[in-house]
Amino acid sequence: MIRNDFVSNSSSSSFMVDKKEHGAWFSQLINIIRGIQTEYVQNINIWFDNKIDILSLLYNLKDSVQRYKCDDWFNIGFQRKLTDTNDINDLIILGFQTVNLINIIRSKEDFMNHIMCIRVDLDYDLGSAIEQKIYKQLKDTGLKFEWYR
Repeated sequence: MIRNDFVSNSSSSSFMVDKKEHGAWFSQLINIIRGIQTEYVQNINIWFDNKIDILSLLYNLKDSVQRYKCDDWFNIGFQRKLTDTNDINDLIILGFQTVNLINIIRSKEDFMNHIMCIRVDLDYDLGSAIEQKIYKQLKDTGLKFEWYR
């Protein structure tokens, strides 16, 4: 269910921001994500356009996991999507759990330029006060986002 307002219950929440809705949206969004403690995150998914240098991205993520000694995983997937104009749009999906890996993406302008969409799934055991704080931060930025329950 997609919510436009905050509702608290026992299930987990997630939020999604689509780049086409915004110009320089991602610096605010990335800062909010970086402020969420890793134990509050179940999963982060980032959709990139197909023009990203995937080998460079993989190398940087592998290097980051080793450097920060993250006990993390990341995976890469591919999605083929039909656009409104019947063109085929190939997307690359990066999934991971540790918020620290967002720093690698943030530090590389080329990676940031190819982001299409970001979705953050919050942990099931997260308290509603923390969810409300994250929701308020998103709302205060003026970003258009979808909040899922």
